[in-house]
Amino acid sequence: MLTFALSLILPHNRAVTAEIWLREYSVLCIASLVATIGAGALFFGLEPKIHRHESYHTVQVTSIIPTGGDTGRMIIDVILPDGSARHMTTKSGAILGGITKTACIERRKRVGTGKLLYRLVPSHNCLGV
Repeated sequence: MLTFALSLILPHNRAVTAEIWLREYSVLCIASLVATIGAGALFFGLEPKIHRHESYHTVQVTSIIPTGGDTGRMIIDVILPDGSARHMTTKSGAILGGITKTACIERRKRVGTGKLLYRLVPSHNCLGV
């Protein structure tokens, strides 16, 4: 059927060659086309979420909980400057070494939405605060 359709456009010997090529490489061509479209959609469609640094804060630590296992990750419960409680995680030794009854957090604001984000940082960032 495909040879007949191709022979209407091409000479018969070329139609047979084109059919063999299409049967062999059509899946590869379709897969590469889909992958190219998908990669292009990801590259051009996603916007980076830009954050801006606002300040460092020293906050009260309410508890430190190890997560277990070999990960070395800890869950630190803190009271933020606005009075709300937040669970934060880290496995960085530089951050964990500076946590006693207080911890140092960085306050960041997402550009566009204004959403506040917090993350644990090493305690030397809060020395002048």
